[in-house]
Amino acid sequence: MDETNITSGSEQIFHCTLDGTHKFWRVRLHGSTQTVSFGRIGTGGQTQTKSFEDEESARAATDRIIAQKKSKGYVPVTETEAAGTPPRRVRPRAAEQLLLPLDDFGPPQSPGKSVFAEPVTLALF
Repeated sequence: MDETNITSGSEQIFHCTLDGTHKFWRVRLHGSTQTVSFGRIGTGGQTQTKSFEDEESARAATDRIIAQKKSKGYVPVTETEAAGTPPRRVRPRAAEQLLLPLDDFGPPQSPGKSVFAEPVTLALF
């Protein structure tokens, strides 16, 4: 299948991994209906469907949007390549790394008792 000219009943998949992104974009053309799915690789993403007056205008619109995606760094991949691409490992945000699990605090204390063995002071600069 030609990468720049999609035919009715066909589908093309594109991935973009530039600048740390990890996104997919999939377009299906069925008659005069265009269905686009997009999102982060490893997720279901979002789906949008558009209907056109005829098959020719749907194909032309699809070819234009494929050209736009390619200019933004999306590259065509096969279904096998798309299925084999693992989701990006998500690192915890800096604030999330500072959070302690609740298990680190031990069992709940009765009201009025301090969790700490010694008095705690807080110094503000």
